[in-house]
Amino acid sequence: VLNNLQNVILGNFISHPKRKQYTLKDVSIHCKENDCWMVVRDLVYNLTDFIKEHPGGYDIMLEYAGTDATMAFVDKPHSKNAWWSLQKYLVGELVPEERIINDRKSPQYIGLSGVANHFNFVSMYIYHSNVQKEKYK
Repeated sequence: VLNNLQNVILGNFISHPKRKQYTLKDVSIHCKENDCWMVVRDLVYNLTDFIKEHPGGYDIMLEYAGTDATMAFVDKPHSKNAWWSLQKYLVGELVPEERIINDRKSPQYIGLSGVANHFNFVSMYIYHSNVQKEKYK
């Protein structure tokens, strides 16, 4: 049984026909302290009212303002409360052709760490490939 947080998060990961769609170019103009938007997992958030309250600091928020901050977000551990808080700032989603994963119903996408796990797998593969090459030189 999914709890309320999971329902909200998973509901946001599935394309919603009434949700406004933005391009990365649209998001990029919102890159200031008084107008701060970010993309996290293909969803667009207006974080202007949150930027000064971010526990990790104001500077990190400004660094990613107007960009896709997915990797920065999944790279650092965030609590369920952080995920819950993020949802109230949701303003839309990326247009399908600019999404990291186009099939929002895939298990890879719905898994909260799907993107991070994919990159971790690729990194591990590259690392082990290089180790094997060195081992047999």
